[in-house]
This record gives sequence, structure tokens and C-alpha cells, in this order.
Amino acid sequence: MGTGDLPQALKQLLRAAILSLLALLPVVGGMGFTLFRAIAGGGSDWGALGITVVAMTLILVALFGTIRCGATLLQTRQRQLAEMDALAFMGEMATAVAHGLRNPLASIRSSAELALDADYEPVRKNARDIVTQVDFLSRWVRELLLFTQPVAGEPEPVDLAVVLGQVVESFAPACAKAGVRMLWTRKDAAGIRIEGNVSLVTQALHSVLSNAIEAMPAGGELRIAMAFQVDRQRFLLTIADTGVGMSEKQLALAFKPFHTTKRHGLGVGLAMVKRVMERFGGSVALSSREHEGTVVRLEFRMV
Repeated sequence: MGTGDLPQALKQLLRAAILSLLALLPVVGGMGFTLFRAIAGGGSDWGALGITVVAMTLILVALFGTIRCGATLLQTRQRQLAEMDALAFMGEMATAVAHGLRNPLASIRSSAELALDADYEPVRKNARDIVTQVDFLSRWVRELLLFTQPVAGEPEPVDLAVVLGQVVESFAPACAKAGVRMLWTRKDAAGIRIEGNVSLVTQALHSVLSNAIEAMPAGGELRIAMAFQVDRQRFLLTIADTGVGMSEKQLALAFKPFHTTKRHGLGVGLAMVKRVMERFGGSVALSSREHEGTVVRLEFRMV
């Protein structure tokens, strides 16, 4: 369904409202007759008159509420369709960009790696800078391709302890280098099976942990806590860092695609996390204070 189908959806909404009005005509007519009898009788039947007025008011309020709800749903659908059209266009653009950049980037990186063995230190330094920047560009292309593609993947039971353990282990070298102490207990997630997709859940957790570690350039603590929700149908994973935190303005824009405060960021990480969580009936929430840190709450639906 494209944006061109919106007028048709609007027609359907108006048709439903008109049909509702036509269906109510006999009821309204009967109420009008009752009202006429009450008035013609010199106001002798004030009870019937009051009931008629109240009933007519309730019907009109219900009809107004139905139309307003439909209009709200229509606006939401219109916004979603606009976003889908934008993502489709960006996907085509990202594919073209990736196809045009991958081979040149690979050639540039290979040439720079050869220069790493040069005897002259300034040459080696420049070669290292080139490799670093090429890696940044390659990562941007990958992230853009991932974000602009539909969130595909069949729902399946995911062992949270296994997936989270693998992601945490993959960040061990980065934590050691940045002086970040990761605090979590693997057994807290033992036996927890959530609804999702292994690849997509891994990708979401990777993005959240990467953001947390990058927010602590001078070191700090990264705490991972887990808990059942009250109904035990959902499982809450909380990831908290002691990094630079975010201002209220930054927090309000955190899930907006391509908004980033990082020097080498693309701004699609949290937006992708949100899409993945919602794809499988979960949710993500953020809270943060500047110079104190950020807390990410991932709520999964349990199997």
C-alpha cells in the first residue's frame, strides 16, 4: 500500500461514518418522537424527555469518538507509509552507494596496509590514519544498508543467556582497552527464552553495548541487570553505563534516524534497536543524565 492509497482509505472512513449515521436514523427518529410526545403532553413525562436527551447525547459523543479515532489511525498510517517510502528510497540509494564504494575502499585500504611497512614513520602514521578512516566509511555503509532494509527474520525462541554472553565476550577487548568494568551475572539469564530472532537480537544488543562503551572514554562501569515483569510474560534487560550521559534535547532525539553526537557515528543504531524490539512485540526506553550516565531498558516478550 502506497501513499496514493490514502484517499481511498479516507473514503472508506467517511463511508463507514455515513453508514453509522444511517443506521442511527431509526433510533434518532424514535427518540425524536418520544421527545415530541413529552413536549406535546405539556411536559408531563419529564423522565422520558431526560432519557431521550441523554441517549441522543451519548450516541453523538460515541459517533464523534469513532470518527476521531479513525482520523487518528489514518494520520498514523499516513506517517508510517511516508516513513516506509523514505526508507525504500534510502535503501535503493544505499545499495547504489555501497556498490560504488566497496571496491575503491578495498583498494585504498590494501594500498595503505602496504605502506604500514614503510621505513619512514610519518608515512606509517598517514597509512594508519587512512586505514582507520576507510574502516569508518565501510562501517557507515554497512549500517546504512542494515537500517534501510526491512527488519526481516522469522520469530523464534532465543536463549538470552547464550546470545547476551556471546555479545558481552565480543566486547571484552574493547572494555579492557577503554578501562570499562562490565558487571553482570550470566546465571540471571539462565533458562530465559524470549521471542525474537538470534541475528536481530544480537545486532540490537551489540548496538546498545557499543554505545555504552563509547560513552565512557575515560573508563567506568557497565552494569547489566535482568528481572521478570510482574506478569512474568515479559523480561526486562537493563544496561546502565556511567558515561557522559545525554541532555534532555539529545534524549528526545535519541531514536531519530541519522541524529548523532558522535564524531564518527551515522545515527542509526538506536533507531534500529527500536525497530527490532517492536518487530517482536518488545520495547526500548532510555533515561539519562549528563555527566552521570545512561540507562537502556529492553523489554522482551517471553516464549
